[in-house]
Amino acid sequence: MDSLALSALVRNHANWVETRQSQIARNIAHVDTPGVNATQVDPFSKVLENARSGKTPGMMLTHANHISATPSNGAVGIQQMETPPVLEREMIALNETRHAHQLNVAIASAFHRMHIMAVKS
Repeated sequence: MDSLALSALVRNHANWVETRQSQIARNIAHVDTPGVNATQVDPFSKVLENARSGKTPGMMLTHANHISATPSNGAVGIQQMETPPVLEREMIALNETRHAHQLNVAIASAFHRMHIMAVKS
């Protein structure tokens, strides 16, 4: 795997983490709101699988005159759940997302150091 594909993978993972953090924040904000169901972000493994196969969620064409849009390979799907948000579940998801963010930063930092070392030598 070349460094460009690796940096794209890190960028897609960062996009996924950002989307998941926003979704968790929305769920936490609506914990006490009656009638609002929780949302859930697709796992990163599914996002990665969809990016490999080219099946990414994008805009739907509803009319023949609409301009077709090509979605990015790192598009993240969000699913509506049938249950209301639960604070404990969201806090666990937030902790998992924090770990994913830390992993992403560590990988990006390691690649940055590797590129710096390659340029210096």
